Amino acid sequence: MTSRRPPAKPTPFGPRLTDDQREEILAAFRQGTSIIKLAAKYGVSKQAISLLAKRRGVKNETKALLPSAAEVTLMLYRCGLTPKEAGAYLRNITSRKPVDYRTVKTWMRGGRGPRWEQWQQLLELCERQDRAADEQLALVVEQAKGAAQFTIPVARSTQEAKRFGWPCAGAHLAVIRRVIERAPKGLRIVPIWATEAKRLSRSRRS
Repeated sequence: MTSRRPPAKPTPFGPRLTDDQREEILAAFRQGTSIIKLAAKYGVSKQAISLLAKRRGVKNETKALLPSAAEVTLMLYRCGLTPKEAGAYLRNITSRKPVDYRTVKTWMRGGRGPRWEQWQQLLELCERQDRAADEQLALVVEQAKGAAQFTIPVARSTQEAKRFGWPCAGAHLAVIRRVIERAPKGLRIVPIWATEAKRLSRSRRS
């Protein structure tokens, strides 16, 4: 009678990983995926991912491509974030608390720059703004129906911006700026404050 091999017990770092999972993790880490995302995806601790990479001698190759002070400044401008707004949006890697705005200013002055994960947060926000602008422009062109002018609402406060799905008014303004810049020739897109747009909509219905 053959005895069954008992199932592998979970380690203090989380469940045991298969050889295939280890290779997947190392490949993703090498290409720039953050430890936090990998830990969440595979249900293990951040320490387990870090230890695995260290034992195998695998380094995150993209960390050598961290941004310069000028790149950080330009990215914040493109995203429509002030240092204070960027700090509130970004998260400290270990504590998950907002980043101090003075730290963001240090990045812009050429001091120690953002962590790779924080830089990724800014890149992802910028890419999301680009996609949102393209989608909104397509909708505007469709609804304008050949008109020479079309109005779109813009958030004036953080509270209004969050209703649109953005962290602050500046981030929403950055989307609208892209929409205006990419508008086809002959179509004037006129931004108006969201509160004014709501008032106009009510007056039209009454």
